[in-house]
Amino acid sequence: MIRAELRALRGGDRWWLLAGVVVGGALGSLGALGVSGVGSAGTPLARTLALIGFASYGGWSAWLTLSDLRTQRLPNTTVWWASCSVIGVFASALLVGGAGDTLRRALAVAAVAAVCAAATWFVWPGLFGAGDVKLVPLTVFVAALPDSSFAILIFIAGVVCASAILAVVTLVRRRAVFAFGPVLLLASWCAVGVGPAVIHTRW
Repeated sequence: MIRAELRALRGGDRWWLLAGVVVGGALGSLGALGVSGVGSAGTPLARTLALIGFASYGGWSAWLTLSDLRTQRLPNTTVWWASCSVIGVFASALLVGGAGDTLRRALAVAAVAAVCAAATWFVWPGLFGAGDVKLVPLTVFVAALPDSSFAILIFIAGVVCASAILAVVTLVRRRAVFAFGPVLLLASWCAVGVGPAVIHTRW
């Protein structure tokens, strides 16, 4: 149950979660500009729901990052609640904003990424954990929200760069594995933050 995972948090962790909500909402104010149906041309309700979605994703990102860094695991319950709540809010925002095509595209890209991640894990189970596979659909869904193909490219580049850096750090610190969940989360936030900028500057 999610309550058990919540009780497992340390006293100061709630401040990290609050910081994640605040930062997520702040980045969401930029990220929403590049999402069809919820940008400047969207309805007030759609924009409000989108900001709630980004703020929620920020809080869940902090929670999942803390868990993965400390225990090298992403609890199924936490990933499930994060995925359902975040995708649910964004789906509502897109439908209210009349951007059903954006929702279908983001869901399709997330589904394809999930299948690819699961297949990779099945062939090379030691490459990353099963929890990371379950986190892929959520992170890719968020990364696919901006109306730009560059967003997914930024996500992929973020995963590659962050993985390379963490791999070096892991070798230097002589650890066997590193937390891959934070890599996925960070890459998705890069896509959200940089994607809209790419759209508006028309690269």
